[in-house]
Amino acid sequence: MLATLALRRSLCVATSLNAVQPQIVLSAHYSVGKGKPTPKAVTPAKKAPPPPPARKGTPPPPAKKSTPPPPTGKKPAQNTVVAKKPAAKTPPPPVKKPSPPQGSKGTVVVKAQQQAAKEKAKEKAQKEKERDKEARERQREKERLAKEKAKEKEDMAKEKERDRKLKEKEKEQQHKEKEKEKEKKLIKKERADREKQEIAEKKREEKAKKDAMPSRPKSAYICFAVEARPTIVKENPQLPVTAVLGEIAKRWTALPKDKRQKYDQLAEQDRARFERELKEFKKSYPDPPKRALSAFSIFVQENSAIIKKAQPKAKVTEIMKQLSKQWNTISADKKKKYEDAAAQDRVRYLKEKEEFDDEHGK
Repeated sequence: MLATLALRRSLCVATSLNAVQPQIVLSAHYSVGKGKPTPKAVTPAKKAPPPPPARKGTPPPPAKKSTPPPPTGKKPAQNTVVAKKPAAKTPPPPVKKPSPPQGSKGTVVVKAQQQAAKEKAKEKAQKEKERDKEARERQREKERLAKEKAKEKEDMAKEKERDRKLKEKEKEQQHKEKEKEKEKKLIKKERADREKQEIAEKKREEKAKKDAMPSRPKSAYICFAVEARPTIVKENPQLPVTAVLGEIAKRWTALPKDKRQKYDQLAEQDRARFERELKEFKKSYPDPPKRALSAFSIFVQENSAIIKKAQPKAKVTEIMKQLSKQWNTISADKKKKYEDAAAQDRVRYLKEKEEFDDEHGK
């Protein structure tokens, strides 16, 4: 019984020793050229061998207690294992800053580190500069786009304003054209009305002139017909007009000369009446001056009689064709004669027209 108890106690001590994990203490040394600490693993201490099994009938030896080292005020040496209880957790020891290595190798390392830091700072500054440049470029691009957009809006507004002005101008032009068309229509209507009035006035004047114009003088035969017709119609009322005229002509031819003297005197009296009335008519309705003749008209007047004499049966159209051919073939010297005559006739017409207008108030 005692032997079993001793065996159990030894087994408990062994398991408690195996449960304690060794703690790795980091060394404060830095690797050369890198500036980073390199952890060194500390090999744990060798475990004590388990005690031999106790014999039967003998009590087990008492277990040894681990005694802590006396407090000396110094840090524990490196590469030592500090056993801790599993229940208590202690923070890791603070890492000291590495001191720069001594000697020529140390200065080289420091210079390398400084050069690396400068390059890193330079690279960082370059990156910052590139970022600033990209930001400025983005800002410039944004401003450019904003300006383009504003310019596009301004151009659109200008184009709209221009279109509006063009539409207004077109409307104004159309309105002006309509007004012009209205004016033209009014002018045309007024002209047509004036022409109508002039035509009507001319017709009235012509009618008045015709009515005021003295009747032509009667011949001796007409005077006889006027006197003999009523008697013939009374004797033969059923005779037609043509038969009546034939009967008048028969009686006129059979009339002796002494009886014809009566009708000759009547005809002379009527001619005197016509001349007297014509003078009075011309005072009231004077004839306007004749228009001036052209050079070709004067040439036709002079040469048409020659052609008629040479060709008495020729028509007027044929005579005019021959005269126009002659006019086109004559020389300039001969034409000058007719041109001078036409100029003199024009002077005559203008003078007579001026006198006529002054006299009659036209």
